[in-house]
Amino acid sequence: MLWKVSNDVAVFIASQLLVGINWFTAQWLVYNTILGTRKKVYNTKQFVFLWQEIKHSFTSANTN
Repeated sequence: MLWKVSNDVAVFIASQLLVGINWFTAQWLVYNTILGTRKKVYNTKQFVFLWQEIKHSFTSANTN
């Protein structure tokens, strides 16, 4: 019984995280598809920017 409850909580938390991650993953895939021919340095800069956005979204989600 206790395992079932904790398992449901874990699934819920995972699904909440995936909702946030999926949006950024979609953006990242679209970005790479459109600008795949650009220089690697530019891709790295964009990745760093996206990573900061992801961290920001998780911190703001935790405080709310």
